[in-house]
Amino acid sequence: ATVDDFLQRLRRFRTAEWVRLAGRALAHLGSTAQIVREHSELADAVLDACTRVLWRRARAAADFVFAGRAAASGYGFAVLAQGKLGAGELNVSSDVDLQYLCCAPAADGTAMAALCEPLARRLTQALSARDAHGFCYRVDLELRPEGKRGALVNSLAGAEHFYEAYGQSWERLALMRARPVGGARWVSQAFVQAMRPFVYPRSISTTLVDEMAALGRRIHGERRYVPLGDSLDLKRDPGGIRDVELFVQTLQHLQGGRQPSLQTPSTLEALDRLYFLGLLPASRHARLRRAYLLLRSVENAVQVVDERQAHRLPTRPEALAHLAAILGLRDVGQLQRRLV
Repeated sequence: ATVDDFLQRLRRFRTAEWVRLAGRALAHLGSTAQIVREHSELADAVLDACTRVLWRRARAAADFVFAGRAAASGYGFAVLAQGKLGAGELNVSSDVDLQYLCCAPAADGTAMAALCEPLARRLTQALSARDAHGFCYRVDLELRPEGKRGALVNSLAGAEHFYEAYGQSWERLALMRARPVGGARWVSQAFVQAMRPFVYPRSISTTLVDEMAALGRRIHGERRYVPLGDSLDLKRDPGGIRDVELFVQTLQHLQGGRQPSLQTPSTLEALDRLYFLGLLPASRHARLRRAYLLLRSVENAVQVVDERQAHRLPTRPEALAHLAAILGLRDVGQLQRRLV
């Protein structure tokens, strides 16, 4: 079978599994935490399979360039997940935030990067291309070093140097969710391990606290405060999903260097561990957990209608009534009361 045949089967598989998981969500056959975990596991499987097949295809070129040395240890191409996928809490319909890393002995580093660049482009295209069977995932690569201006594939050493020399506060939080998902996992695992002191410093300085406060002010300043009657953005509006995640990640960042159990990519796991460690009162833990799961369940219901990445509540009365029905609620009034 050709690579195109494989990709067609992969899209068919992903679409069938997505429909199965959407059906489970609509029938309330799993909790919100289970649904987002299962969507993440599906994405992990698709990404890993696609990376393996395309890397195998690229190996012929690698064997030629490196005279057979690419089969040896020390050579690898890896896919690193961030964002919701990295957390293992992927939405029903969401972009997947990825970074591509490569590694080779110093003498072959430049050649390896040149070899992996077209591989990364092919992988991105294969995941996002549509055919009669649908598509796999929309890919977002903007969390990589230097964002859109940066190299598509970074060497392991180059990525480590960038964050150590130029990493910003928001990148500390973004890397908190970094998780190996495809290819040579030893490469991405080595990167995650190397980043731990950057993400979870052992000592808290006033500079660090000021940086986190400034980050919070910047995120809040970018938001639109919603007039009464306007549509609610579940992710970005005050008290939304991003607020909960920022609160949890800030505590992880400030405490994780001295409390290794907080070094988890999962927002829900981190929230529970903050409570178990006595860093979060029981009442606040319960409120935050309940609010986060409610917001994520409503967000998934908004997205499941037409598999579209959306975070806003609809404004039309019939659309709101449909959303309430998807969530198993009696009417729009019950939905509005839960969101207050």
